[in-house]
Amino acid sequence: DGDDAAVNAENVEKQRQARLRRARRHVHEYTEYFLDEYKLKAFKAAFMEPIKVYERCTGGDDCRIGNAEVHACNVYAAVILSTLGMQLPLQPFLDDDSNHGRHPFLEVECEKYQKALKELTKPENLGRDSVSMRECKGFVIEKTVGSDFIFS
Repeated sequence: DGDDAAVNAENVEKQRQARLRRARRHVHEYTEYFLDEYKLKAFKAAFMEPIKVYERCTGGDDCRIGNAEVHACNVYAAVILSTLGMQLPLQPFLDDDSNHGRHPFLEVECEKYQKALKELTKPENLGRDSVSMRECKGFVIEKTVGSDFIFS
């Protein structure tokens, strides 16, 4: 019955290999999911929430904030794709020619605004909505004018 033992050992090895393939697939899928979520949170903290804070603190209403959020997402996701070659887990509409959200928001020289940007990028705040953060509201800033959007 050495043949039976050899067949049994072969079956055990095949099962072990199948479990190993499944485990590798699960690790790969989870890693991809984690990285996609992390990229989205970083994108939100670096671009989307600063735009929303800028709009809110320059007197923008909900409609203007919503327009900026939609169009800035296209603009900045396209900028990241075209300059860094990094595809976010969202597909930018590359023909978006709206000016909503195309603000030089990093040029704002307001201490409270700069503090808000720093708060957005702290690890414990990564991906949070700025509207829920006290550091990101309750102040007014002047609209930045006269600056061209660098990627136009």
